[in-house]
Amino acid sequence: MGLQRLISSNAIRIAPSDTILIPNPTCVISSGTNTSGGVSQLIDTGGLFITRGLEIGDIIYNVTNIIAPTVATVTGIVSETTVNISANNFSVGAQNYVIYKSPLESGLATSPTLYVGGSGSIYAETEGGQLVVFSGVPVGFFNVFVRRVYATNTTATNIVALF
Repeated sequence: MGLQRLISSNAIRIAPSDTILIPNPTCVISSGTNTSGGVSQLIDTGGLFITRGLEIGDIIYNVTNIIAPTVATVTGIVSETTVNISANNFSVGAQNYVIYKSPLESGLATSPTLYVGGSGSIYAETEGGQLVVFSGVPVGFFNVFVRRVYATNTTATNIVALF
């Protein structure tokens, strides 16, 4: 038997969240570095957030720590340079970000399969909407299509979504 190849064109490091779906990495709206800190705000003087079409519900990854990104959603659009967000992810120093269109708004709500870099449990919402805890997940490919990996009860680490 030959080597089986996983067919995927795109990938994103998962930031587990109890409330936010995994974004499709092909739906990037914007990226950059915040220029000042704000409580539960992303502030970037070059953001052009309105011009770029940001909407409430879009997903913001803080990718300064590429191994362990943090995630928030847009909760309000204040101006071209400031958006309100659901978490306090940009309050200290310059932080790099990527903003993705919400999977529900983009029409690309395709559920990815996962690669697990550190073994443990995964609490996930499957493509069909069921909530399941998978215990003892080893390092390697995890061939279950999921829409969300919850922070609660997930002990596996370095999880990558493959689309």
